[in-house]
Amino acid sequence: MSRPTCGGARRGRRGMNNITTRLVMVGIFGVCVAAWGQGSLTPPGAPAPTMKTLDQVEPRTPISGAVTIAQPGSYYLATNSNGKITIQADNVTLDLMGFCLAVSTGDAIEVASGYGTNIVIRNGTLRPGSGAVALDARYADDSRFEDLRIEGNNAWCGIYVGDRCVVRNCDVRGCNNRGISVGDETEVRDCRVIGGTLDGICAGSNCRIVGNVITGHGDDGLYISGTGSYVADNIVKGNADNYDIAPGNQLNILLCEIPEMIEWPCSVKLAGTLTCTQTGTNGITVAADDVTIDLAGHTLVGPGADSGHGIYQDTSYRNLRVFNGKAVNWRGNGNAGIYADGKSAILSDLQVSSNYYGIFAGYDSTLSDCTASYNDYDGIQAGYSSTLSDCAAYSNGWNGIAAGYGSALSGCTAYNNGRQGIRTGAGCTLSGCTAHNNGQEGFFVGYRCTLFGCTAYGNGFDGIWIGGGSTLSGCAASHNVDEGICAGDGSTLSGCAADYNTADGIEVSADARVVGCVCRGNGNGGDGAGIRVTGSGNRIEGNNCTDNDRGIDVDASGNFIVKNTCSGNTTNYDIVAGNAVGTITNTPVGAGPWDNFDL
Repeated sequence: MSRPTCGGARRGRRGMNNITTRLVMVGIFGVCVAAWGQGSLTPPGAPAPTMKTLDQVEPRTPISGAVTIAQPGSYYLATNSNGKITIQADNVTLDLMGFCLAVSTGDAIEVASGYGTNIVIRNGTLRPGSGAVALDARYADDSRFEDLRIEGNNAWCGIYVGDRCVVRNCDVRGCNNRGISVGDETEVRDCRVIGGTLDGICAGSNCRIVGNVITGHGDDGLYISGTGSYVADNIVKGNADNYDIAPGNQLNILLCEIPEMIEWPCSVKLAGTLTCTQTGTNGITVAADDVTIDLAGHTLVGPGADSGHGIYQDTSYRNLRVFNGKAVNWRGNGNAGIYADGKSAILSDLQVSSNYYGIFAGYDSTLSDCTASYNDYDGIQAGYSSTLSDCAAYSNGWNGIAAGYGSALSGCTAYNNGRQGIRTGAGCTLSGCTAHNNGQEGFFVGYRCTLFGCTAYGNGFDGIWIGGGSTLSGCAASHNVDEGICAGDGSTLSGCAADYNTADGIEVSADARVVGCVCRGNGNGGDGAGIRVTGSGNRIEGNNCTDNDRGIDVDASGNFIVKNTCSGNTTNYDIVAGNAVGTITNTPVGAGPWDNFDL
């Protein structure tokens, strides 16, 4: 067997020896082999520099002390300084490098008149002399100012800039006149302007004022003198007057405190639950058309018995929308959690509780998914031609829901209210509504109204009281303390059910039509008929009355009574003379088409 060897190492050494031998042989015999050329060995010249100059590393000019910048370029503050900086050039960038520029008198930085296009100043603290301007760039257009802290020192103004600028992420405090003042088409964003003697932020036309905090000023928090500006998501509070804004701007107000007056078409959103401690004043007064208030799931809390309204708009205005929140404890006499008396209010997804009125809405209003409870007077009151859907009112001191003439209610519920559950004027339509356990009538409805599929249960007076010329179909009234259904002259009742009411199941006076109804067990704990007729000109047809004190009780002449069935009543038919009555029989076989059945 052959002896193992380290073949790799030996092959390597053998390769090196072969190369060396060949090189020696080439040298001996003077053979030139092109494959082994190495190029010229003569240096091309002196070595080139390998390090950058200071200008290449930091292509900016350091400054300190009082200085005038008269050339375009990039500059930076090299240390804390107490000398004023004057800019007399366009296209200048000044980085304060986090240092403080504090002067004893006059402005800290001034952009001279006639200069100031494309100026950038950032990243430091300015402290001007008393009565001066920290950053006076009123002539600077198309410029940017950011990450600055202004220690006002009773300055006349903190930041004063021209048109088409950006002021961003700056802190301004303690200025006597204005914190930030900007020209037209300028953006002020994410700044904090705190504690000034007069105004916080002042702007011209077509500006963007977004995401700022403005607090503690002796006059206006946000003052906009021009038109076309966009305002959104600013926290403005604790100023003598939070907003002074000219008409014609796009306003998205983040409301941070009340009381507040809204005097412009705008969108308002609550920043959180807001409490008003002032008596005799409204929480939010709306003195404009086309205002939207998003309560954002929060609550407007009033001061109690001496309050104003939670939200107030009078009849001079229109198109108020309020949604998604609560109003409580606005209990001043005659006041409401939400008082929207202007035309065409839209109120939705609201809870109003422990106020004097819960909701008071003007004519042509739309209310949906609103709940009113424990209010001293009406839970919900809406003007004529209003629409209410899926609203609930319970445990209110007066009526649950009250609506003016020509209104439409659907899917509404009223219970445990002191007086009527649902009360309406004339010409209304109610469908799928329920009223139970109210102190008086469940439904108290005006003339020429229409009720579809409504239910009244356990109310202290009539279940349904409805004026003349009305139509009821598919309604039910049960266990009410007085009549189940009491309908005025000329009404039509079809397919209704009335049972176990203390008095009559259905009562009509004159010229009514009662057809296809079921009445049973009425006179429950009292005295009552299934159907009672008190006047003339009525048509009572095809009804079924069972287990009442009296099945059909007709007290006047001139009525037409046919095709009815009465059984199990103490007295099935109690009809005075002078009425047209189909034969009353207990034998169905051979009965005529108009006969009544007494079983």
